Amino acid sequence: MDNTKKTLLKDALKYGVILGLIAIIVAILVYVFDLVTISLWSGAIIGLLNVVIYFITILILMKSYRDKVLGGFMKYGRGLIFGIIIGAYSAILVAGFNYILNGIIDPDYQKNTMEKVSSMTVDYMYGAGVSDEMIEQTIERFEKREIPSAIKSAVIAIPGTIIFSFIVSLIAAAFAKRNKDPYEAAME
Repeated sequence: MDNTKKTLLKDALKYGVILGLIAIIVAILVYVFDLVTISLWSGAIIGLLNVVIYFITILILMKSYRDKVLGGFMKYGRGLIFGIIIGAYSAILVAGFNYILNGIIDPDYQKNTMEKVSSMTVDYMYGAGVSDEMIEQTIERFEKREIPSAIKSAVIAIPGTIIFSFIVSLIAAAFAKRNKDPYEAAME
């Protein structure tokens, strides 16, 4: 491995830890204030907010890397690779946190959340005048849903987060890239 790749991986580690810590802080706030079960749509709103926070954080970290490490210039490909790597480091850190939360601190968290969401869904369906048959089918679907173990959730989350980081980085790298003036680059 050449020195450039070692430096990229080393620099990305620091930025990946920052991204991971931000994601963990958001997860702690969601957990402590039980934000997922405030309303039927709160989970979707929190998910959307997470996407926005993740994108903004990766964009800020890419620009910081570009300005502090690369001297103010970064090609699109370098930004994309950097974003994917910091996403991978972050995914590992967050997976570890999720394992600790769901496996040690509160092993029933996922089950309890699923029960609350199921109850809110059924209540909504009754209020909306949905037929009893459809409500029964919905209840059966919730009961059949398997809640993965803490380790399985953590392991499954890593590739998903890396793929998500790739998608976010595709966009963020376009905003963070800054090419040198072709004349200056030729003179170097």
